[in-house]
Amino acid sequence: MQEALLVRFARTGEADHFCSALAEVLSASRWLAERIMLDISGRQLAVTLTGVAMPPEETVFVLKRLYPHLSETVAELTRADALLKDLDPIDCADRIETWRRADNYTYRQHTTATTASLSVSGADDLMAGLSTTRTDELSAGGASPDRRRAAIVGDDHARQVLRARQR
Repeated sequence: MQEALLVRFARTGEADHFCSALAEVLSASRWLAERIMLDISGRQLAVTLTGVAMPPEETVFVLKRLYPHLSETVAELTRADALLKDLDPIDCADRIETWRRADNYTYRQHTTATTASLSVSGADDLMAGLSTTRTDELSAGGASPDRRRAAIVGDDHARQVLRARQR
């Protein structure tokens, strides 16, 4: 379902919606998705889409739509095809996990710093309930329990699809 949304948003040129869908696919912050999309070479997005086991033909389509310069043909291959040719799906999945860990750490650090500064300013009573809830969410991976379960299922599904394609 999310893969279809990514293709649809790329087809219609809705980069903002594409970014939101990408963040959801990665179970990461929107900041990480924006950072991936800001790489105008298209390499980070190619790594990301390969790592989440999107079929190569759809990955090429998305790359060409979001980065028109990747449609150019060089040595009988489009630049998008050339980008994908050298990518290993396992390495891409590992790189995504590294990005997600860093994103989770950064997001947690930012939230903790914000909560600490509010506590210092005398908002202890107001923030007590909110910070406890937020801390519990962060210690559980930065998402609500329902979202965490969905992310785990999505990750397992992506890994199963990737293994099946490699056979």
